[in-house]
Amino acid sequence: MKDNYSEIKKSDLRPLSNKERWEIYAKLTKDQRLVLDAHRKYLVRSEFVKNSYLEASDWQFLDLKVDARYPEKYEEKYMLFCECGRRLKYQYIVVSKQTGKQIKLGRQHFKDHLNLPSHVASEINQKINNVDYALDELLWLIRKEQTFPNQLWRKLMPLLYKKQQLNKFGTLNCEFLLRMIDFENVNLPVYFSDYEYLKKLTQRQGNELPVTSEAAKKYFVDHLEDYIDSESLKSQTAFWAVQIQERLAHSKEEPQMPKKYFEELHSILCQFDTTSFSKIETQLMCFAKRGMGKWIQEDVYNQMLDALNALGYTTDFLRVIHPFMSDGLQGFAVQDTNAPDVIVETVLPKQKNENQVEKTSHKIYVELSQFDEGTQLDILKHLEQLISKQEKQIK
Repeated sequence: MKDNYSEIKKSDLRPLSNKERWEIYAKLTKDQRLVLDAHRKYLVRSEFVKNSYLEASDWQFLDLKVDARYPEKYEEKYMLFCECGRRLKYQYIVVSKQTGKQIKLGRQHFKDHLNLPSHVASEINQKINNVDYALDELLWLIRKEQTFPNQLWRKLMPLLYKKQQLNKFGTLNCEFLLRMIDFENVNLPVYFSDYEYLKKLTQRQGNELPVTSEAAKKYFVDHLEDYIDSESLKSQTAFWAVQIQERLAHSKEEPQMPKKYFEELHSILCQFDTTSFSKIETQLMCFAKRGMGKWIQEDVYNQMLDALNALGYTTDFLRVIHPFMSDGLQGFAVQDTNAPDVIVETVLPKQKNENQVEKTSHKIYVELSQFDEGTQLDILKHLEQLISKQEKQIK
């Protein structure tokens, strides 16, 4: 089995016949079929939604089922059929918006059973054919014994980890990442275009974080799907509670949590070595439901609990939680001599500085943009003078 797309000529790719498709499909594992079927269903659903084929009718697309054993004959109750009685490989299920009635169809019968215009039914068939052609690429690669590009995917992990540390994780194409996770789990090859996109992302990664930890990175990789699925963990805006988000929509002001908030949060987390986890969980979730605790989405607290249970209240814990929470807690972790030793001894000043530099620079940029060009230049000159004095003091 291969993990090298460069050895395969894309120019040799051609559409497969139905017989070829099912011969390759039959050799897949059950889990691979499930992932491929789910991907096909997603592509078909996307075509229906994007093109609004059924919008003017009483019907909407509900589901797509695949008979993996077609055309083999077995118990009839497990086989798929059209409303007309014809046996199907692919069964499209639509539902009436008014009555909730479901109809199960082969794609040739959309026109007959749904009273669609001929040109709409023809276009639906063409789009579904296009889905088949797209999947042909994957099946063709499988026949070439191509596997998931695991080596390249693993090179990408430091980039994803770094993005999360710098609070930029939400800038990534999460739909693409979820597809990669699904395909990796069952070792399916990816589209040529996905492979090229992986290469581009990897080439952009630059250097890894100056201070890193294999335990923290492994936790992030193992929980990558959770990070992607949770808007609160990947978006700085969605991190805040709904009422705060509403205020942010009408204000440029960046909300801050007072020192007291992190002080109380730190005191709860510091009990990890001396108190049962269930008690800490209870305390933290009570904290999340009152006062300033309610300003932050509950997802953020749940992820903190999961990380705490896996890594303890350590610098590894600080590395994997939301960067806003990490920045707020690090100061207390350094100052508190009663905190766990691993926190006191191995806090990440270099990483914290990187985050602070980027965030502070952005704040200065935002402030400058509010003034005219002349005032901006005056402010910059004054800053240069202040920086020069600071450099002399440091030396």
